[in-house]
Amino acid sequence: MARKPPAIADLVLDKAVQGYRWATKGTHSRPGTGSAPKGGEITWVPISRVNLIVGPNNSGKSRFMRAIVTGWSGNVEFAGFDSIDARTRFQNMSRRLKGLAAQPGDVPKHPSVLRDGYGDYIAAAELQLQKVKERLKGRPDQSVLDAEKDLRNLCGFARGAPNLNSPALCEQRQYIPMLRGVRQLEGEPGDIYAGTTITDYAIAREHIFTGRQMYDRVDAMRNGPLKGRDTLDRYHAMLSRTLYDRRSIELIPRHDDKTLYVRIGNETERAIHHLGDGVQAQIILTFRPFLDEGGVYFIEEPEHSLHPAAQRQILDYYTQCEGSYFFITTHSNHLLELTADYDHISVFRVSKDPTPPDANEADATFTVEQVEAGDESLLRALGVRASSVFLSNATIWVEGITDRWLLRALLEAYMKPDGRRAFVEDIHYSFVEYAGSNITHWSFLDKEAAPMKPERTTARLALVMDADGNAKLERKKELKAALGERLFILDCREIENLLPDAALASTVKTLAKLSDAPAYVWDEYKDEYLGAFIEDSLPEKKGKRGWNKFAANSGTIERKTEFMQEALRHVRDLAIEEWPSAAQELAAGLYAFVEGEN
Repeated sequence: MARKPPAIADLVLDKAVQGYRWATKGTHSRPGTGSAPKGGEITWVPISRVNLIVGPNNSGKSRFMRAIVTGWSGNVEFAGFDSIDARTRFQNMSRRLKGLAAQPGDVPKHPSVLRDGYGDYIAAAELQLQKVKERLKGRPDQSVLDAEKDLRNLCGFARGAPNLNSPALCEQRQYIPMLRGVRQLEGEPGDIYAGTTITDYAIAREHIFTGRQMYDRVDAMRNGPLKGRDTLDRYHAMLSRTLYDRRSIELIPRHDDKTLYVRIGNETERAIHHLGDGVQAQIILTFRPFLDEGGVYFIEEPEHSLHPAAQRQILDYYTQCEGSYFFITTHSNHLLELTADYDHISVFRVSKDPTPPDANEADATFTVEQVEAGDESLLRALGVRASSVFLSNATIWVEGITDRWLLRALLEAYMKPDGRRAFVEDIHYSFVEYAGSNITHWSFLDKEAAPMKPERTTARLALVMDADGNAKLERKKELKAALGERLFILDCREIENLLPDAALASTVKTLAKLSDAPAYVWDEYKDEYLGAFIEDSLPEKKGKRGWNKFAANSGTIERKTEFMQEALRHVRDLAIEEWPSAAQELAAGLYAFVEGEN
């Protein structure tokens, strides 16, 4: 289902990206603030933690990204900071300070946009308020109390604003070009990859990371102070957890031949160039984001040399890198297919505008359009066909997207304990959504003269169905006869009823903005329509601006995708033992199915 991701910042169109026109969809214009190009307007385009830039060859997508790299200073602002709400907060604060000031010059000027520095303003406001209190010598004054309250609110608001234009983050930007690799090149004087990138694109050396610096960086960390050694150990642990099925992995800088070696599990350590380009790619694409713990990364086509599952794993890692922002050019249908699963990804399509037929050596112009996550037209635009998609060894068929999300979290919890093999989605198994009653169109129910044949479209399957009380008994009987042990009927009404009681209570507390979480017991709601059950449990006095309605007319959850997205936050760290017994049994059955197919 296509949807717009939540924006966390605004990319500002200014002189750094001349020649590009923003399509109106997904953008908004406001009066310029001094840095506007000719015409006095700046266009703000909402961006997310991860931003995919797509388009056919020669569409201008890489040129667009490099223009942002070279013109980064001052062209991104926190989304909403310059909104009416933000302006009102600062204006109220300044008005109160002006009324309390002994001299008009004592009042700090509030910032109009983020790059003017809200931190400096708050520090100055705190200092002035302290001077006022000293002048009043502790006498109670309501205006001072009101000003202190406004300042506390302002501090809380500002803490939530990621300052993308802070000097540290601006300097931490890194461009990872197509020319990248860890292996040594015979007779190479220095980093020829970086040198070529500087010559071609005029990007400063300190903002380029090609991987050629890996040996020296790892050597300094491994053989340097304790802090560096600890960081390298944590990086190894992240690689093991994220990309290597929990097998240990270690980077070893060998002094005898000045080469980086890699040891995976109990295998013999080998020079990195003997392990394939995919291993180099995984390390290059994760090394700086992990070490920097905050930065802006511009990556050219990360899918090169990477298996589709590794692409998913790295994209998943990027979405969890709080304080970092990624701009990625790509032709990968696998990355684009994943956008429907994540909240923190925006997709931008770049296209070259047609030139006038009578033009002679016309300068190319380009259009940038924000596209909704999950928009299948992107795949068609890239020429993706079914034959280009790899099949995993097993498929788990579910009714819809919320089933897929929750079962993914459940399987991940089941695979956490040491000793259990950690199967990887899109390699060992994949999910297929069959959309409820559409299951009757497939050949294992023999309901049509020319039914669809699952064995021609997917790997061997297991099918998960809601219990739905006593509904669809005949269909369940037929499916059981066709699939046997590969049919899993939930021991509860619907997939949402599998949520652990503590996670459900925390979800309801957050969405309804309650002061206290409700007390739930799983056996009390396992067979109930969950939306109606939640509404019956809510106190009469609900939180302001919280959900007042949880149930659809049928009694099930009304806004299922939003509800499940919040619920997933509360189950992410749970051990499998903290899930209901029915969920544990389902996880064990699905795990055994996947294990048997791999």
